[in-house]
Amino acid sequence: MTLLFDGQNAFFKERGKTFGKSLVIHLPKEHALFFNGICYFPQENAVHLPSHAVRKGENHLALRAGNRIFPTESLLFDGEAFSPVGLSAEALLLRQNEQISSLTDKLSALTCRIERLEQRAAARMLFS
Repeated sequence: MTLLFDGQNAFFKERGKTFGKSLVIHLPKEHALFFNGICYFPQENAVHLPSHAVRKGENHLALRAGNRIFPTESLLFDGEAFSPVGLSAEALLLRQNEQISSLTDKLSALTCRIERLEQRAAARMLFS
């Protein structure tokens, strides 16, 4: 299975069931994977998960880049096949709230900068 990363969240490229007892997850470059709380480091951008690491039911994942952790959709294992669960609404809402707050701060800073530039331009026009 292949994990795709959009800069904020990670999700699986494969949307249907993947059959098998063992699991190989291909990661973006320079990333590691938390699988049920244990960090696995890739070899050639792929993590080979041992069969004892996979639980029946939902398996929780997170993508690690440096010292940052990014939400990743879970995998459901029914004993025969793996299928992506999708990102939780809570994780998506928290990430969107962070993005909106960041954009609001940037917009406020740009507005102040424009006001200062307009004041400088108006002062020069008075004396020219």
